[in-house]
Amino acid sequence: MTTAKIYDAELDPTKDALAARFSTLTHVEGSYRAFDRDDKVGIEVLVGTDAEGALTQCGFTYREEAAALDDALSPLDHSILGPRSVAHLTGDPVGVREFVQMILNGEPGADFSTGEPIFAVRGTGSGDVVVDNVVVDTHDKFNSVGTLTVDGEEKRYQLRLQRIVRDQPTADVNDLALVREDGAILMNLGIWD
Repeated sequence: MTTAKIYDAELDPTKDALAARFSTLTHVEGSYRAFDRDDKVGIEVLVGTDAEGALTQCGFTYREEAAALDDALSPLDHSILGPRSVAHLTGDPVGVREFVQMILNGEPGADFSTGEPIFAVRGTGSGDVVVDNVVVDTHDKFNSVGTLTVDGEEKRYQLRLQRIVRDQPTADVNDLALVREDGAILMNLGIWD
């Protein structure tokens, strides 16, 4: 089990402000996370409600300002870590890598160093693989398509975050997905040659 370090820090802009600007969330209720094996990128999916009251989600990554992605969304001032850069999870090769590996291996989401995730998440796979070399070809707020390697073998992938969390279908036995404790699908994964 991995643990994401959660800082008691002041953020400018706040996560609520980022969610309001770059997603349909109007109120953030919590989050769940993946852990970057290199411990350089924060990987977080914010969960909350939209204007219609539906439970929705959006994914962000947080990097040092000097390592900002070309299509970064916003700078972020972190009172402990300093200047950061925010990007869509679906556009960040590190965020994609860690969630794809979590899904393929059936791993749980990261624990929080303080507090609890909004809900427990886990991958549905049963492998023991290493995912690397992620190249994001195209992405939007909810989808990422590109190439990666699974144990050194190049594959194509599509990772899709479900926009609405509530009332999602549960994963079938052969689905590659990230699910919450009741089996509701949070992310779908397709892998092919």
